[in-house]
Amino acid sequence: MMRGVLVAGAAVLMVVAVACSGPQVESGADESLAGAPETEQSTGPVVLDPVDWATPTVVEGIGGAMEVTPTGVRYVTSEEISSPTDHDHPAREMFAVVKFSVTTDTDAVTVPHGWGWRHEGQEYGPGDGGNASTAPWAGSIPEVTTETVMLAGDQTDGYVTFDLPDSGGELVFTGEDGTMVRWTAPGQDEGEVPELDEWLTSQP
Repeated sequence: MMRGVLVAGAAVLMVVAVACSGPQVESGADESLAGAPETEQSTGPVVLDPVDWATPTVVEGIGGAMEVTPTGVRYVTSEEISSPTDHDHPAREMFAVVKFSVTTDTDAVTVPHGWGWRHEGQEYGPGDGGNASTAPWAGSIPEVTTETVMLAGDQTDGYVTFDLPDSGGELVFTGEDGTMVRWTAPGQDEGEVPELDEWLTSQP
């Protein structure tokens, strides 16, 4: 009789141990979530390694891919601007005026607001609080905006201006998909910027 009681007791203890060792679900929690794998965190934007100045680089535009090439840069100091109006002059040390070309294989592609300039850990945009957006040549030299519609096979040229503390750094462009491409900017004028040169020489 005692042997039967011991066997029965052992069986009860085993059942209790198995029940306690299973997955625990907090009171009130959805049992269907117990043991579910954790959701993967989304990755951030892709930042590509810098390439040499004037290297054609493919980025994602609005409506399709496009190839962007910075073809010239001109650093303009306040001494080169004859206007007496303060906002016509750089608020920092100089304007960096970049000429670029854009081509695409797809009709009706437009360029997103993706331009930036990185210098010593800071990024500057065309309208970030300096006077780049009020530079005196604005509206007088070619511009490419989100309203500029590009057609397959055509090359579109434009300029973008930055208000910077110094020359050099990196010209950057962030595509519609969040990918950032970078060009190593020269520390001095490079390439052709004919429309800007014409404006500078025609000042009163």
